[in-house]
Amino acid sequence: MIKKLIELIGLKDKIKVNISPTLREEDGLAMSSRNTRLLPDDREKAAIISAALRYIKENLKAGETKKIKDDAKKMLLQKEFRIDYIEIADAGTLELVENWNGKQKIVALVAAFLNKVRLIDNMVVNT
Repeated sequence: MIKKLIELIGLKDKIKVNISPTLREEDGLAMSSRNTRLLPDDREKAAIISAALRYIKENLKAGETKKIKDDAKKMLLQKEFRIDYIEIADAGTLELVENWNGKQKIVALVAAFLNKVRLIDNMVVNT
């Protein structure tokens, strides 16, 4: 997404983007200052976000993406999350992918509230 923004504002030749993996806590939760706002019980529940992303990554097959997104939603709902979105998108453009061809580079994206804290995460599904 950042690369696309740089291209759109005409700075592609002047700015180099170095992409690195998301830093994660030992339980898989993406490191964020928002994590400090979580109550202790909620902090334990929050790790399900990365588990849901890994589930998508390990189980997605070519075809419709609805069922696997619904499965991931159920995982979060069981831990009392209020889901903003769980989506699968093109890794380069972030256009939503409803039917995956099995080759297109995609990313799984999650945003969900645990009480009043909105947590976000993403994971590249295929490289």
